[in-house]
Amino acid sequence: MGPGALLALLLERATAWDERLRAVWQRYLRRRLATEGRVLAWALDGEDRLGALLLHGLLLASDDAHPSPLTWGPLDLAATQEQLGITRDLLRPTVVHLALDCLDAMDSLGLDSAAWLTQAETKGRGILALPILEQSAILPLGLDAQARALAMQAAEGRPVAARAVETLRRHRAARLRQRDLTVLDELARLSRYLAAPEAARLATVLNRAPDASRSATAADRMVAYQRDGAFADLVALRLRRAAGESSAFAPQVVALLAAWRARRDAENETFALLLAEDYERAVHSPGLIPVQGLWRELVLPALERGERVHRG
Repeated sequence: MGPGALLALLLERATAWDERLRAVWQRYLRRRLATEGRVLAWALDGEDRLGALLLHGLLLASDDAHPSPLTWGPLDLAATQEQLGITRDLLRPTVVHLALDCLDAMDSLGLDSAAWLTQAETKGRGILALPILEQSAILPLGLDAQARALAMQAAEGRPVAARAVETLRRHRAARLRQRDLTVLDELARLSRYLAAPEAARLATVLNRAPDASRSATAADRMVAYQRDGAFADLVALRLRRAAGESSAFAPQVVALLAAWRARRDAENETFALLLAEDYERAVHSPGLIPVQGLWRELVLPALERGERVHRG
């Protein structure tokens, strides 16, 4: 069992131990786990030190600058008075590794890591600057701020890359925001559809210049719908469902759905104008089979080849 898993178990059980049992564990930890053992033994020798070790370890992991004594918490006095026999340069990465390893172990052991993340964020709001909190790859506020920035990017008409959302899914607090991230995932997909160039409007009898020529056939439009429009319609449906389970990014959801609806209406109008201009030419364009031609083009050739045709 690693040091992080030991810290997780100590947090669950050590509060009920008497002094004798604590002393036994302190000797064991110092002897078997070297640097991490000394830190864990120190945490056992005091009220609330185990919790402080985890919480302040998470804050130290979030603060890339020179952490203040408040960020160190009780560990600051221990390092100053050399209670641990560990230099501050070595103590910080040791404590950070213990805290992060402890979170992973809690998830594996079925313990409540979410409550500790929330406590660390609450403590961090009174210690760390807001920009540090918003860039944190550990605390929930960091995930919320980064996700909100991506949602606003999508609403402003700038596509959100799939890898940007995947990066947020690897955030330490991602399991606390699964529904929000599902909404963000669909927002990102729809943003990429909307950022793609609109298919060129067909020249029709309603808006044709004298020297204009037809820029696409009905088959081209059908292929474009199969490639892009159908995907966008599915994403919009999934976005509505996801938004029904999470109120995150509500203004951005409304904005992107409105943009999707306007884009699809324009594409449908273009297709309708194409049919209205020359229906016969449109439905008999290469690559397109009209409904009345399905029997002749698909069913009869299959029967002639001896294939079985299933009625739908």
